[in-house]
Amino acid sequence: MRLFPLLAAAAFPCAAPVLAASAEERETAWPPERTLASIEIDGPYEVRLAAAEPLVRDPVEMCWDAAGRCYVADMIDYPLGSPDGIPLSRVQQLIDDDHDGKFDRAVTFADRLDHVQGLLPHQGGLIATTRTQVLFLKDTDGDGVADVRKPLMAGFNPSFSQLQVSSPRWGLDGEVYFNNGLDSAQIYPVAEDGVAKGETVAAAGSNLRWNPDTGQLHRAAGFGQYGGGFDDWGRHFCSSNRSPVMFAVVPLETLTGSNTAPPRAPWENIAPFGPDSRVYPLQITHTTSDAHSGTNTSACGLGVYRAHLMPELSGDIFVCDPTGQLITRFRKPVAAGGSLTTSRVGTQTEFFRSRDEWCRPVNITTGPDGALYV
Repeated sequence: MRLFPLLAAAAFPCAAPVLAASAEERETAWPPERTLASIEIDGPYEVRLAAAEPLVRDPVEMCWDAAGRCYVADMIDYPLGSPDGIPLSRVQQLIDDDHDGKFDRAVTFADRLDHVQGLLPHQGGLIATTRTQVLFLKDTDGDGVADVRKPLMAGFNPSFSQLQVSSPRWGLDGEVYFNNGLDSAQIYPVAEDGVAKGETVAAAGSNLRWNPDTGQLHRAAGFGQYGGGFDDWGRHFCSSNRSPVMFAVVPLETLTGSNTAPPRAPWENIAPFGPDSRVYPLQITHTTSDAHSGTNTSACGLGVYRAHLMPELSGDIFVCDPTGQLITRFRKPVAAGGSLTTSRVGTQTEFFRSRDEWCRPVNITTGPDGALYV
């Protein structure tokens, strides 16, 4: 789905508090048109369909390379994988032949990937995070299919795929930052043959950063699960299921001088978290615990808006919560002592929310056209 500014007059749902009704239980998905009609947007914006099945099936990450090609991580084997153990995930290149803003066809760039979650353009290819490895994928013969599949790092094999390394993002220092995914594995860079090279990093309680020139891997400030991004000032934010907006206050090495555990966490929650967080779904949905009802229980897919199409959103942070079928908008963070703080936009409403139980936003990305892609 794409979110655009509204260019013509239209009627919008009221943003006043809505009494949540129980979710409709069903075994089949609605048609895309019905799902679109179930969505409420807070503000003068329009939601348009960008792609649907069979082009994508379980999309969780989206990116564009320097040539403007669009790629989607299609995590088909979530959550438990296939019964025969064969990886099902794939990376799809989406193509808009008639340039109308809706993708017309897809080419499978890479398949048989194990729970692919994160994508990042790099050297004409893609960095892809999977359950057990971070890979480099590249098409060298121009057929649209990756013929290079090189491991970059390994050492992790979480019992649940939502705990894996994810969300690769370029930092201003030219290094790639990853969410550790709450795993406590010993992670290490690897050579093309899969043999470990370089220093092993004990990643518990931190994120990761990787130098693409040297191949060195280091711990980084933060403790994100899924979703992260940088703002225009190079500040890194991430999210975890009960913590919608986490901020890496200082580089980890300034507190430790090494890869050992720091004396205090170099990151902070800068928005209400845990039982103090609030979400406002359109209908009652199942949560992990009754105590989580009405709060963030699956915060993920954090994105910072950095484009110019919708200047009123500049610097704002968007966080998905698929359990509630919603996306919360947080104001551009402001200084608060030696850290930052932010607050949600809107009173008892959400930037994006749906009545379709099968509408589960997990990531939000800014496209080259300045629209937000969900």
